[in-house]
Order: sequence, then structure tokens, then C-alpha cells
Amino acid sequence: MLYRPIWFVLLFIYRVFFKRFYTSGFENILMDKPTIFIGNHVNAFLDPLMLPTQFWKKIYFIVRGDIFNTPFKRWLLWQTHQMPMFRERDGRNSVHKNEATYEKSYDLLGKKGWILIFSEGDCVQEKHLRPIKKGTARMAFGAIEKYGWDLDVHLIPTTENYTHPSKFRTEVLMNVGKPIRLKDYKELYEEEKVKAINKLTKEIEIGMKASYIHIENRADLGLFEQLIEIERNNEPEHLLPWRIHNSDRFNREQKVANFINDTRIKGEENIELLQNSTTEYFNRLKSLKIHDGFFRENEPNVIFGSLLIALFFPVYVIGYILNIGQYKLADYIAMNKIKMIHFKNSIRMGVILAINSIIVFILMVVFSMENIFLGLSVPFIATILAWVTITYKELTIRLIDQVKFRSVRKNNGKEIAEIQKARNELARLFGQ
Repeated sequence: MLYRPIWFVLLFIYRVFFKRFYTSGFENILMDKPTIFIGNHVNAFLDPLMLPTQFWKKIYFIVRGDIFNTPFKRWLLWQTHQMPMFRERDGRNSVHKNEATYEKSYDLLGKKGWILIFSEGDCVQEKHLRPIKKGTARMAFGAIEKYGWDLDVHLIPTTENYTHPSKFRTEVLMNVGKPIRLKDYKELYEEEKVKAINKLTKEIEIGMKASYIHIENRADLGLFEQLIEIERNNEPEHLLPWRIHNSDRFNREQKVANFINDTRIKGEENIELLQNSTTEYFNRLKSLKIHDGFFRENEPNVIFGSLLIALFFPVYVIGYILNIGQYKLADYIAMNKIKMIHFKNSIRMGVILAINSIIVFILMVVFSMENIFLGLSVPFIATILAWVTITYKELTIRLIDQVKFRSVRKNNGKEIAEIQKARNELARLFGQ
């Protein structure tokens, strides 16, 4: 009952909450096949909401069972197609409740339904894929046990790569990997079930890593964030389109991750040399009180940008007044009341979703009394207004940065040239 209304609301809010949304690999999804999507888990309640909004076909997703702890929560979560999966840490007496979820999953797959499961088993905010649990393979084979091999279940690695997962206006890179056909395991499963489960789990993990921006050694996560900042700023930034369907951005970011992983394999001296060069570059930026974004290519023209700022100022003021309260409240709760980092953006989204839905609904009712078409247009107008307001602020910051950089370059021309040279050398290394 609540699935579709929330689905519609999220379509609007996403346009503001996320700066840009990249998708790739959707051609690997067959709409008429029973499918288990295997996702990585870095952003608590946000992760389950990403894939379902990309398709009209409804998706059921499996979440941690301990949140189904009151009658109201159970009703609410089931209404939004969430199914509980209990872990041993939730108590041994809870694990047996998973049988109901497994049975529901078998029946959904039997009807050619779609299920999303986060097979790492827990949520950690890092660009590092954790070992895949065997429960996904067991679920897939369980459906075969109940409905037979004609079911043709597909398992598809589906990853969500956030540029800044805990922050408002993060970009999202959703990548769908190659499908794994369960039928390919028929002979092995009928001979030795345990071996088939282990092999399928391993293939899922390989597929996930191929679809993910994965840093093998956690010690290199900081290095990745520094180098990827350079890579992102090497590409021109456009306001539109908001949703981009191609793999170019994902491939570039994965290339940087693979470069770091390969450098680590070559030896400790190589990775230390890269870390030292990168640290030195960012320290020099810090000493001048600038950041790598100052070197971004194709920045907006200062004069033209200033004219846009002046022209859209009235729109910005209206949008600011209408939106500042909910966004400030959401940010305050996320930053001051939520301790675990992987919950911050989920709570931020939840607060904005709740408040925005109420405000838009009230405005729709009010304006519909005057004109039904005007009332129906409220969600679109509110979304555009919020987007213009945030984009206005971001453009203003970029223009101020340009003016500041001109001053820094004028007073520190030689040092800026040396920093630029060091930056180009780093970009050359991971761009090879």
C-alpha cells in the first residue's frame, strides 16, 4: 500500500538530494526472469531505496531483522516490501524466524519476482567489499528445490558507489553486473550441494568486485579519496542531465581504484612513494588555503555566472525560505543526534522525505481548491525550485573560488605552477 506512494515521492526528492545519478549495465537485467539482485551495503536505509526507484516493477528487499521489533514497524516495513533476516547476534531464538522470509522469497521467485539482498551481512561505509555470505546462494537453490530448474533464477551483482556516502548531494554510480544463471549449477548441485553453494558464493563475490569501486587494502582508502578527487576534477561538470546512463564515470573511478590495488601488489615501496607524493601535493594546497577543485576544468565564466546569480536571486530567495527549515533540521539531526556514520544520510533523507511530503501535500490541497491542474503541478514546481536553490548556492561557491584562485595565483604564481606540475604527474600515473 505504501510502496508506490513512497516510490513517487523519492523520484522527486532524489533530484535534489543527489547531485547526479549515473547508471550502467541495465541491459543485463531481463524483466521476465526471477531475479536476486546482490547489493553492497554502505548506506543503511538508503541502499534499499536506490534500485527500486529505477524500475516500475516492484522489488522486495531483505533487511536486518532486529528492526522488526514492534507491531507498527512490522506493518510499515512489510508495506514497503521489506523482509526481515535475523542474524545470530540478534539471538539464537530469532534465527528460526528466517524460514518465513525464505519461504516468502521462494514464492516471489516462483512468480518471477525480484528480490534485493545485501550479501555482505552488515553495513560499513567504506569502498571495500567484505566477504559474501552463503545465505544468498542458499536462498537461490531453495527456490529451485521448491519450484524446479525450469524457474531459471538469475543472480545479478548490483553495486551502489557513492562519491561521499555520508553527505548531502553525494553523487551515485549504480552499476549492474553480468547475470549468473543458476541453471549453470544444476549438475554440480545435484552431485554435491555444499560444493555448489560455495562455488556460487565465490562467483557472486567475483562479480561484485568487478562491479564495484573496490580498494583491496583498507590502508589505501585515504589514498583513494585523494586521487579520486583529482580524477573527478579533471572532468568538466555539467548541470544537466541529472541522470546519465553510461559506464564512463564508473570506469574512470574503478581505474583509479585498480591502479592503487596494482601499486600495492608491486610492493610496499611503490605504494609508500605514491602516498608520499600525494600527501605532499595536498599539503601544499592546504598551505595556500586552496583545494584541488580550484584546478577544475571548464569552470563557468565569472561574468556570465554573475549575471545568472543576479537574474535568479529572487527565485533563490523564495526557494531558500521554503526549504531551509527542513534541510537544516535534517542536517542537524544527522550530524548531532546520529552517532553511526552509515546512518547519517539515511536519517537525513528520512527527515526530508517526511517533512517534504507533508508540505507538498498541504500545498497540493490548497492550490487544487483553486485549480486542479495547478495543484497537481506542485510536486514538479517544488522540486524545480529546490533544485534551482541548491544549484544557485553551488554555482555561487564555484564563482567565489575562481575569484579567490586568481588572487592566489597572482601572489604565488611560481608555487602554483609547481603544484600544477605535481598534480599533472599524479594524474598521469593513474591515468595510464
